[in-house]
Order: sequence, then C-alpha cells, then structure tokens
Amino acid sequence: MSERVPFNRVDTGIFHFDQAPDLWSCHFEVRVGGRLDPTRLAAAALEAVRRHPMARARMAPFGPTTRALHWLIDDEVAAVPLEIVDCTTDAQVGAARVRLLNWRIDLRVGPPLALTLAHHPEGDYLIMNMSHVVGDGVSVYRLMSSICRAYTGSDDPQPVLPLAEARNLRGHIGWRTLADARTRLRAIARHLSDARNDPAVSLAVDGGSEGVQGQDVHTLRFDRDEAARIAARRVKPATINDLLLAALAVTIRRFNDQRGVAPGRISLLMPINLRPAEWGTELVSNIESMVPVRVPEYAQSDIVTAQAAVAERTAQLKKQRLAGTMVDVLGMAGIWPAGLRHAAVRWALGLPGAETGVLSNLANLSQPFDFGPGAGTATELWASGPACTQLGTSVAVATMNGEIFLTLRYCRTQFDAEGAAQFAAGLREVLLGEPAPARPAGADRGISHRMPG
Repeated sequence: MSERVPFNRVDTGIFHFDQAPDLWSCHFEVRVGGRLDPTRLAAAALEAVRRHPMARARMAPFGPTTRALHWLIDDEVAAVPLEIVDCTTDAQVGAARVRLLNWRIDLRVGPPLALTLAHHPEGDYLIMNMSHVVGDGVSVYRLMSSICRAYTGSDDPQPVLPLAEARNLRGHIGWRTLADARTRLRAIARHLSDARNDPAVSLAVDGGSEGVQGQDVHTLRFDRDEAARIAARRVKPATINDLLLAALAVTIRRFNDQRGVAPGRISLLMPINLRPAEWGTELVSNIESMVPVRVPEYAQSDIVTAQAAVAERTAQLKKQRLAGTMVDVLGMAGIWPAGLRHAAVRWALGLPGAETGVLSNLANLSQPFDFGPGAGTATELWASGPACTQLGTSVAVATMNGEIFLTLRYCRTQFDAEGAAQFAAGLREVLLGEPAPARPAGADRGISHRMPG
C-alpha cells in the first residue's frame, strides 16, 4: 500500500530546478574511529527509512498539465542503495564521495537516497546523498541519527506529527496580515529590481571549464582552539551565522579582487529552518525557506564592517518575517501547470546566476553519533547542499564537539581542485583573522589569474 501525499511548495520549487546539468541534493557524512559492519549497516539503513515516511517516498506519475504533484509513500522498501568501497587513501574516499554526489537520484522509485560506506585503515566513512526534492539539511542529519541508533539498537524517539500539517509551510511562515503581504510584495519587487538593475557579482572562475558537468567538494576542519578564535571575532549584535556570512562575503571580494573581477553587490542565499523549536531537528522533509542576504560593496573590505551590514540585514529579515517570501512566491507559481513551470525554470537556468553563493549552517549538532563497539564515535562530520547555476558555490558549516567542519561544494565549471583549494584557503584566512595576501601587480580587471598555492 502507498499513502498519497501532496508536494509542499519547496518540494515543488526544487523539483523544477533539479534539471540537468544541476543536481539538487543534500549530503551528510560521518567518519568513525573504527570499522562499520556492512551487513548491520544495510539493516540499520532499512530500519531508519521505515521510521521516516518521506524517506520511503517516490513521485506519483504526472503529466504536463498536472498542477499539484504528489508523493507515494510505500509501506516498505526492499533496500537502501549502499555502495561499499575499500580505500587506502583520502583521495580514494574523495573519489567515492564525489561519485555518490554526482549520481542523480531517481525519484520514480524509493527510497530517494543512497549511501556509500568507505572502509579506511584509519576509520570508516558513511556518506549519504538524498534528493533535495524530498528533504533538507536537517532531514539528512535526522536520518543519519536514525541509522546510527538502529545500528546500535538504541531507542529513536520521535514526536507524533501529522505529516500533512507538519509539511504545510504556509502554516509555519505564511503571511498573517495585509501588512505582512505588502511587506513581502515590496521585498519581491526590490529583489527583482536588484536582479535587473544591480545584479549580484559572480564569483571568479578559477580552473573551471565550460561544458564540464558535475560537482565536487573541498573540506576544512577547524580544531577547538581555532573554533574558539573564530567565535571570538563575533561583534555583537551579530550572531555566529552573521559572522560566517560576513566571512564568506569578504572571502569572495578578496578572491575576485585577486583575479581582476570588478566589485559589486554580493548576494548570499541563506536557508532558514522553519521547524518550531520544540521539534527543530525532527522530521525528514523540506521544512525550510531561503532568503537572500545582500552585502553591499562598501561592507566587503573587512569582517567587522561586513558583520555589521549582515547583522542589520538579518535582523530586518527576522523582524519582517521575510523568510516566508519565497514560500509565497512558490505558492503563486503553483497555479501554473507542471509543464509550464518546468519550461520556465529551464529558460531561467540560461540566465546569469541570481546569487553569488549559499551559506548553510547546521550549527552545533548534539547527536554524538556513537556506533558502538568496533566502529566507535564519529570523529568527523561533513555536510553540504547543492551548488548549481543559479545559486553559485555552496558553503555548509557544522559544529561537533567544539570543532567546526566546513564543506565547500562547487561546480566543475567554477573551480578545479586547485581553484577550490585556493578559495577555501582564503576563507580559512578570513575566519581566523590572518592577513590578506597582496593583490598581484599583473591583475588587470576582467582577467582571471591563478594564484600560487
């Protein structure tokens, strides 16, 4: 038997943007100190998807004139796709990770996710890739938690939530008054005006090649001392999230300056978790919105100035409840038939990118991910969201045991491995307050320059 559940507004929007060559998926992985047993892991993964209805979802067939898309949630799935690889080097693990992240999840069959278990002499990696059409960053964290608990036979308590009600984004962030609606309409008008008259600057291409499809990742780990140094750079009223956004903006400006790209407005997309506090890390589903954070040219020179500009913007977003704007826009588009929506998005994908980049912050994750004897506790944790045409390069941050794990996910049209490493090194410098490298004398505007490592 299958339960029929309507797509919510974010499901629908992401489904139409999840078109080749772009891949919209959410990635989450843990590394343990020991070795995971493949048979136990396969059983644990199957038990985990049994506990979460949307982890068993597949798309109901639809036609070009269909307006409302639906999920079919099966009572059971046969297995969770699991690749097992033996690795002796970090490079081999990286290759397995990239192979998984570049595999397009077939939404016509369940479950809408896949796993890779990478055995490594110094500790195994368990890597998850889930279609973003089904769930968000909190979803992959929650599902990995269930896999861990099923692996050890631990309890996995969940709140009792009516699925349709919990997935109704209008109920979480819909406009409440006519004043709300007017404020959001003005925000939409300003964003469209900015996109037309003052488009966001693009991140410089460094080593990327046109026509080369696929995504890759570069990881940065900050130990406890470094994480404390980063936190100490926060200037109130800015939050840690504001600090991270500011650091990304300053890094982009420096990176572009060094490669001769003319400065301009930076726009960073920020996912917002719409789950209420009482179940803020529960439910596999898209319960999020996204808001653009503008960082004007004058505020991009240093992290203190950038923090002030970002904090002012995010405070405005919260006060005016503008996280609901994207949900409203997606609701307006819902009156179009699926075929027209899909064609409109395909046309939009040919336009210049609307955003400079994306920053996702999973914050301080309390789940210890203890896989028990033989495997042990997680020693590393990495996560990332999609990097694609309209979003730009994606940065995701998670904190565990006082350490910060930062993942840069990028399109191969943007960077090669060296270009990504240089951008990541620049971000590390900005976060830790290290001096910026001097701009090369030969850097002329409009000319890309490969910087020495």
